[in-house]
Amino acid sequence: VDVNEALLTGESTAVKKKTGDELFAAAFIISGACTARADKIGNNTYIQSIESKAKGFKKPKSKLMESISRIIKFLTIIVVPIGILIFWNTLIHGEEPTKALLAGGTSIVGMIPCGMMLLSSLAMATGVIKLSNKKTLVQDLYSVESLSRIDTLCLDKTGTLTDGTMTVEKTIEFGVMDVDSIIKAYLGAFKTENQTSLALIKKYGQNYDKKVINVLEFSSARKYSAVEFEDGVYALGAPEFLVNDEDILAKAEDAAKHGIRSVLLVKVNGKIYDDGTLSKRRSPIALFLIRDNIRTEVRPTMEWFAENDVDIKVISGDNPSTVSYIAKQSGIKNWDKVVDMSTVDEKDLEELVIKNSIFGRVSPEQKAQIVDILKKNERTVGITGDGINDILAMKKSDCAVALENGVPATKNIANIVLMDSNFSNMKEAVLEGRRVVNNIQRSTTLFLMKDFFFMFMSIFSILIGVNFPIETSVMSVINIFITGVTSFLIALEPSSARISGSFMKNVLGKGIVAGAFLFTPGLFLFIYAFIKCGINIAAVNEFIANWVPILAICITVAGYVVFFNVSKPFTRYRRWLFGIVLAITIVVLLAVPELFLNNSTVYWGEMFSKHDTFKEVLEAIIGGIFSLRIYRDFTKEQWLMVGIFTGISFILYRVVDYFVSRFLNITMFNEHRFIDK
Repeated sequence: VDVNEALLTGESTAVKKKTGDELFAAAFIISGACTARADKIGNNTYIQSIESKAKGFKKPKSKLMESISRIIKFLTIIVVPIGILIFWNTLIHGEEPTKALLAGGTSIVGMIPCGMMLLSSLAMATGVIKLSNKKTLVQDLYSVESLSRIDTLCLDKTGTLTDGTMTVEKTIEFGVMDVDSIIKAYLGAFKTENQTSLALIKKYGQNYDKKVINVLEFSSARKYSAVEFEDGVYALGAPEFLVNDEDILAKAEDAAKHGIRSVLLVKVNGKIYDDGTLSKRRSPIALFLIRDNIRTEVRPTMEWFAENDVDIKVISGDNPSTVSYIAKQSGIKNWDKVVDMSTVDEKDLEELVIKNSIFGRVSPEQKAQIVDILKKNERTVGITGDGINDILAMKKSDCAVALENGVPATKNIANIVLMDSNFSNMKEAVLEGRRVVNNIQRSTTLFLMKDFFFMFMSIFSILIGVNFPIETSVMSVINIFITGVTSFLIALEPSSARISGSFMKNVLGKGIVAGAFLFTPGLFLFIYAFIKCGINIAAVNEFIANWVPILAICITVAGYVVFFNVSKPFTRYRRWLFGIVLAITIVVLLAVPELFLNNSTVYWGEMFSKHDTFKEVLEAIIGGIFSLRIYRDFTKEQWLMVGIFTGISFILYRVVDYFVSRFLNITMFNEHRFIDK
């Protein structure tokens, strides 16, 4: 019998099995018949031994979520001690316990990155939903991110680059007989089909009019099949096994160099002998050139990956020359750097894997070794597969992608499944991952800006022994309009920009500098208070309490400067978002500034001390809309300090941000090459 073991080995060429040979589960017979004894079942079969090896490997974790978790753990460790110290610091300076508790609580609440994990999960979930609409199944929430980070993509040939079918590319007729009528009758004489006959049937069809006297099934040993009709015998098979014509053999050899299979149709002057041989007197009728059918979406997808600096490795169990040809037709670079893995020495494997791109005659174990070597050399590896032979490598990769027409086992362990087997959806999955990572980097920077501001303000207050000066109401504009609404809308923006650098380095580098920028006006205010009041701590606390609205304005301006910087390079989406949010903020700060520029306990305490009922309080607020009273109460000195504090802080921020970005090589927010197309 002839057996197809492609699901086990990845090689589509039929394997000849003789009496005494083993048949494996997941292989299937394509010609002939036999009787076999099942001597291994269940977990003892070869296919199950591969799957059991795969069970020892864990799915890769999300670098993004790991980074966010580490940030939150760090803040969790320091937030409570700092809050307690703020409480104690306020208490020992003679303040009431309720005020000390309020100061400590404000410090703790301010340092908690509220909603950061939720925002990240929502952004990823949105990507999963978008991909599901494009027939792409994401099997765990973080797989989209994993695929977007790959720099090396390993592909199988059969079923991935090709669709598993064959096409008759060209027919060379020798003009002796009517090719169409003969091949139709020939194909109609067989009850079994293989990929070669299916390609010919698709091209010519079948005819059952001729009376069939005898049929010789295809054999991989003789490399041809034959049919005897009333008007003679016709054979179809490998040219070198049917004729000695140098011209025909040269055409077949030239086609083979280009990865094209050749089958020759001949008329035999004689009959089919009992031993399955044919007369040597044969007349060639036609030479059929048949190629693997490459998926139409493969070439543009490969070109897109090449443009985005993703190295492609084709790993297959097929003949290396065939794999190389398919890779060339698919638009894969370095298609000529080919390795026959059946001849490779173990000690040379690592060097060959790094230097070459096409690997043929690869065993399942070797495929897993290739992935191991790539990861050892600090590559982020993605792999596609559809057969049992791909399982070990898929489990070891950073992101495994299966096709719908693959075996169930590969789909079960894959991170992403292309439900319509459309390879172009790989590009869409990568773009969704980029959107998630890039936008969450921007959003997380805005979250951390506020957290580090409160951290710096708390630590400085403890060190110099003054009261923590602000309450959460002072940060309401930033909390609502920047780290709240804006960060969520940024996370949903489409983004095709390449992921640049380390997530942790990017967000911490930008977040700490931004937090320091928000803290700088507070630092200047502390210094100015000591200049005005000397070392009288009580006088300094009172002075700063009266200047809280000034500090709130400086902090709000600084927040929008950071928002502007993080939004670069501006897309149309971010340009409109920044403009609309800024306009709304200006209107709010003109209409009801007391709600956002005062400490809430001070403001609401005064409101309820002047008015007896809630109705009177509400009427007072409504009557004060656009009154600008708080701004008219500012002295010239205070307006001057707003300009000085903000101006000096801005200059320091630009200088420090520039050097930190250069030192940490942070290019996410300012490189021209990352502008979305």
